[in-house]
Amino acid sequence: MEIAKIDKSNKFCKIVVAPSIPCFEFWYLLHANQSTKPYGVIGSPCDSVVKDLQQVPYFASYSKSDCEGIYDKLSSRMNSAISNAKNGIKLAKQNRYQLYQEDPSTRIYLVVEKLLELKEKVIT
Repeated sequence: MEIAKIDKSNKFCKIVVAPSIPCFEFWYLLHANQSTKPYGVIGSPCDSVVKDLQQVPYFASYSKSDCEGIYDKLSSRMNSAISNAKNGIKLAKQNRYQLYQEDPSTRIYLVVEKLLELKEKVIT
């Protein structure tokens, strides 16, 4: 999803929006497996994602206030998470009849892909 805006010098800038529905922790969950389970149906959607995330062995003690070591836990699974996120968006588009058509989904992979691209430019 892109938004065009005019910056202070009257030039157009492209802003990429990267929502994560229902919350950012869904991105973490995609490092472990693909999920199309809707979270916005009963109770707190984010609490439900965190509960599922805590079922993953390396996230058993996860809490939103303690993110120490997250990158080390996830970096080797990055490509899998990107693939799972893209597939989730594809499935959401196929199921447009659903009330919460993008629950769950994340576009955090857009930011990660851009960072990986920039990292590659710096290394070469």
